[in-house]
Amino acid sequence: MTNAVWPFMQWHNVGVPEAKRLVQQVTNKYEKDFQQSVRDFITGEGEDDVKLQTYLKAQGQQIPENVTWSLRCPRYHPELCEEADRSLHSTVKGLSIPPKEGRRAVPRPDFYCASYRAHQGSVSDYSSMWSAENTPSSRSSVSSASSNDENRCELRPVSLGLEYILGPSDYISSLSSKDVTMPNG
Repeated sequence: MTNAVWPFMQWHNVGVPEAKRLVQQVTNKYEKDFQQSVRDFITGEGEDDVKLQTYLKAQGQQIPENVTWSLRCPRYHPELCEEADRSLHSTVKGLSIPPKEGRRAVPRPDFYCASYRAHQGSVSDYSSMWSAENTPSSRSSVSSASSNDENRCELRPVSLGLEYILGPSDYISSLSSKDVTMPNG
């Protein structure tokens, strides 16, 4: 939506506030039309196609999600990144990781289940600890989980390697659009 403001300013020869209002009107109209078309389809010829109904409902959710992203996008709102960074640093406790070339140290929130406390394996060994086959009960339903104290997990720190912590950031930094999506990158 942010990218649509400038063309609307040019097409209608209006200022930013009016262009934003026009973009919002047009977007709301398209969204209502789409939702009505989906309702008509679901009550008509798509009545028996549950998978298609689910897909269309998900597409309808995509519109507000895109609006939300554009309102909080770091490209257009770098101040929100700084706010989120401050919030993260103030709420997460733990050891700091060494900075990587111009990168600030970041607290590490790493935990593991008490049943793995004595385990001294590699970090990758911990990845399966949440699977149903490694729990005291192989049941996957929350409602059928046992309430015994021995089955409860206690949060304890575990050390993760830098590759796991920095992986998402390094991946995003490697993308061709990094200068656009990462203001400090």
